[in-house]
Amino acid sequence: MSCLHGAYEATMIHINKPDAESKSIRTSACCHYDFEDIGCHENLYKATQRIAREIMPVDIVWLNGDPTGNRVAFHLRRSGTRVVNTACGDYDYYFDTARAIAHITDVHTAMTPAICRKLEAVLPTRARVVHISTGVEIPAEETCGKGSASALLYVGRIEAAKGTDYLIPLLRSFRKKDIHIKFYLAGGGNDRKRLERDVYREGLADSVEFCGFLNPSDLLDLYERCGIYISFSPLEGMSNSLLEAMSYGQVPVVMPSSGTNDLIKDGQNGYIVEQGDTDRMLDRIVLLQQDKELFGRLSLAARKTIISGYSLEASSKAYTDLFDELIAMGSYKGKPAASSFLGSRLDRPYVPNTLVRFIRKYR
Repeated sequence: MSCLHGAYEATMIHINKPDAESKSIRTSACCHYDFEDIGCHENLYKATQRIAREIMPVDIVWLNGDPTGNRVAFHLRRSGTRVVNTACGDYDYYFDTARAIAHITDVHTAMTPAICRKLEAVLPTRARVVHISTGVEIPAEETCGKGSASALLYVGRIEAAKGTDYLIPLLRSFRKKDIHIKFYLAGGGNDRKRLERDVYREGLADSVEFCGFLNPSDLLDLYERCGIYISFSPLEGMSNSLLEAMSYGQVPVVMPSSGTNDLIKDGQNGYIVEQGDTDRMLDRIVLLQQDKELFGRLSLAARKTIISGYSLEASSKAYTDLFDELIAMGSYKGKPAASSFLGSRLDRPYVPNTLVRFIRKYR
């Protein structure tokens, strides 16, 4: 028997028009649900069915990969709710999830063109897949372009899957060439303590600051202070942290992923190096430190890239236009077939940034 144990957050948004006369959902209630006090012996099917009944009626449910939210959506679909599912990352979990709920989903959205193509390859031919990139707030110009090329930043999970083990060989290379930098890592993760021990064991502690989870003002301070953003991850969709850093004029020096490959034009608004090539990454960072004119030009280009195509305004408009279209179609008339779902990630509550930002903007 599948059971829910205690409180957790489900990655599910429901969207309703405020009244019958409304032409748009732009002023609608967009609510994130904290499902609490679910009995530890309650059957998962019955628990999610109960939750669905409590929040009906719902025009649209917006999913981002949480399996338990998917189960609630299955029950809502029976009452006519339209379903939108977003694939945030470029790895099997999101593609497997999309396949599992294909029969109840009206539209699949993908954060990058590469993810879009992969969804089209694994989903039934009738499935509708659209590319809608995530977006970030654009900071005021006077706060941007001030960062030092000797201050490096990474924001995200500190885990081997994110490539953070490349930190040590990169720092060794800096020490070998006697180049001074300060690398700030903001965030936590399963490998943070191990990586901190390795840094101290190697005698590299002066070059690194593990910042942990930061409040927004402290994170904004790092976006302004640092001049180069580093990403080692091969699995990113479209990293919100990378977009935010570039919006502040940080020059990205990253390893390839579907998101970075779409976002960064090598040598024009940042640099992409081969996966694991920390020597090449070092060379690009040193080049930016030595050539101030190049650093300034790429910094400006990085910011312009975000302004022109990755603003929160543009991303939110794309989603609200999609929601308006689905609402205009009316309720779903069919009946979804029974389905099995992936197990619930009850140990790791998670709400993708795209939803969080959308909620903050429109709730």
